[in-house]
Amino acid sequence: VASRVGAPQIALGHHRDDQAETVLLHLLRGSGLRGLRGMLPQRDGRLIRPLLGAGRKEIEAYVKAHQLSFVEDPSNRDLRYRRNRIRWRLLPLLEREYNPAVARGLARMAALVAEDEATLDAVARECSKGLVDIEGERIRLRLSSLQALAPAIRRRILERTIRSVTPGAYLTSSHLEAVDKLTAADGPEAASLPRNLRAWRSQGFLYVGRPRPEWRAPTV
Repeated sequence: VASRVGAPQIALGHHRDDQAETVLLHLLRGSGLRGLRGMLPQRDGRLIRPLLGAGRKEIEAYVKAHQLSFVEDPSNRDLRYRRNRIRWRLLPLLEREYNPAVARGLARMAALVAEDEATLDAVARECSKGLVDIEGERIRLRLSSLQALAPAIRRRILERTIRSVTPGAYLTSSHLEAVDKLTAADGPEAASLPRNLRAWRSQGFLYVGRPRPEWRAPTV
């Protein structure tokens, strides 16, 4: 719709309490920094979240004061969904028993983590220069160069590499961990990736992509 009407950006209604819920969801899943940064104020240059710094009560008060009409999704009260249980059970408990401003604190933490994450990503992009070679449907990385990097930087380079050959695929932390293990001197020989792609070691290099037809996975 945005493309059809010529809208350069799409404003989403996520607010500070949504951000706190998102951070808690990722924390409970054992997420890394990428998850703990929560939702970004701007994504891909087109999606923006102008209300991310405002709380739900502030927005509700504004709506009431200006007599604005709104629609509430009835599924927001359905406790079968984990986010709703965090919204209606966990966050109120944390506010009541631990910190009345817990949502504000979690949102502040997310903003700080987002700054650190952006810095690490920039370092990873710089370190990846000259490290990544494209060979048809495969990407090749020198193992010795990967092994010399700090784990936080190496994992980011690997994630960018994997996503470049599996755009839009559902990539989990388990996929990334399995590929990272291949960089160890005594690591496994291969790992599976979404969309029938593979990561494997061969002659001092780590390959990510679609193997040649003659390649066979090591037997275990």
